[in-house]
Amino acid sequence: VDGSVFPAMNWRSRFNLGLDVDQTDIDEALVELGYADERGNDLSFGYRFLRDIPKFFEGFRYDRSRFDEFSTSFSRINQFDLYGRWTLLRGFALTYRVQYSLEGHFSVRQQFGAEYVSRCKCWAIRVEGEDQRSRGFEVGVSYRILGVGDDLIRPFDSRRVRGQDSILTR
Repeated sequence: VDGSVFPAMNWRSRFNLGLDVDQTDIDEALVELGYADERGNDLSFGYRFLRDIPKFFEGFRYDRSRFDEFSTSFSRINQFDLYGRWTLLRGFALTYRVQYSLEGHFSVRQQFGAEYVSRCKCWAIRVEGEDQRSRGFEVGVSYRILGVGDDLIRPFDSRRVRGQDSILTR
């Protein structure tokens, strides 16, 4: 079962549920609920569960010290995602996202950013820092040329727009 529901003005939700009918177990679940207003403020909470991790997830590189405390004893994905975007002034916004694994109690990713949309609303720039468990800390700069069909309030929101040019540095 997969779908999206918009229960009220400015609210959105997304869900995905996979059942094993032979064992009557939930194999996978994804639930997200979010609220976004006209100013550009946004808040969402998501939960993801996957009973059996596919084999390609086991390809972790163990050559870095941050994996020393990492245990491979977990067998499923059980995590939540929290995202917030706050509009400060006209054209300026701050964002923050955290993904946390309840299976093993560790942070999967933390991401924070600052965005600026030009007065003409024809371009936008975003500076972000991201700390991922698998890749470490990275700093990135993204830019977007805005045109027909783009979200002029949230130009870097991947749930609403497609295609983004970016430059990442370590």
